[in-house]
Amino acid sequence: MSVMTAQDAVKRVSGLTGLLPCELHATRWPDCDAWCVAQPIRGGIRVVVGGDGTVLFAGSALDVWTVRHAFREGRRDRPVTFLRAPEPEPRRAAPLTQTAVEARYLRASGVSPWSGNTGSREVSLPTALSSDRRGASDWSS
Repeated sequence: MSVMTAQDAVKRVSGLTGLLPCELHATRWPDCDAWCVAQPIRGGIRVVVGGDGTVLFAGSALDVWTVRHAFREGRRDRPVTFLRAPEPEPRRAAPLTQTAVEARYLRASGVSPWSGNTGSREVSLPTALSSDRRGASDWSS
């Protein structure tokens, strides 16, 4: 028998998953000498922490009895599997000055669509080209 407490199990799972301890609930499984630590939300996680510190991860789609049976049979996961991926950098969209249709029209007329200006020529967009559908004047892309 182990002397692991519910707090120890919750701290272990919190450290592995990055979840706050207040988001987790622990239930003792005396027949397995383990604690089942769960995140009680839809789609939450369930991690079984053995008395020796080994862990078994289970998603919320698996029922408790299947997880308990797997843990009793000796199935375990490596703790490194729980490490969260780093948060992605926020995407910054490049400021676009023209729509795709305007860019195609400007390219067809010989003006760079990303130059920001049209040079010395004045280029006006026909009304028919202001939507994604091609208008009466068919131009090549």
